[in-house]
Amino acid sequence: MDHWQLQQALYFLTDKTKDLDLTKPVALHSMRVAEILYRVVGDEDVVIAGYCHDLIEDADVTYEEIESEFGIYVAEMVEVNTMSDEMRGDESGTGVYFEEIAAAGEGSVNVKAADLCDNLEHFRVYHDESRWDAEKRSLVGKRELFLEMCHEYKGLPLYRIIEDYSFEDHESLYSYQLTKNI
Repeated sequence: MDHWQLQQALYFLTDKTKDLDLTKPVALHSMRVAEILYRVVGDEDVVIAGYCHDLIEDADVTYEEIESEFGIYVAEMVEVNTMSDEMRGDESGTGVYFEEIAAAGEGSVNVKAADLCDNLEHFRVYHDESRWDAEKRSLVGKRELFLEMCHEYKGLPLYRIIEDYSFEDHESLYSYQLTKNI
């Protein structure tokens, strides 16, 4: 793996998010997603896509910018992992979104799986008690749709981690990933 390229992806992420006024920590989340992919998947392009996976959606970065920096494969993984406004907030739209990710292949599924792992873990540890029920329902719904739509990838370690996930289990997803034989 070319660590220089990974460093370039981290620089690209931080440069594109440094002036954003966001309610969610895009850069921190994307770094955690990339770390999951680095530890579990180990494919350079997939890790880079992990760094960039929210940039089209949250930072107004274009597909062309990502393609120019990191190539078409990375840009395609990022694009398919970008949920359009039309799909947002609609279960059938979310289902179509996951179907498109599954159709795009293993790299894209791994990026979404790592994204979902981090979202689940972040929610488990840092959830807002006042919004617990609604947020948990939303994440459980996304988890179930992911498992259903991406079932052909059930042999992937990240798929199995999501499949085994429980909100009641207090073991960290991160320690699970690093200590279980995946």
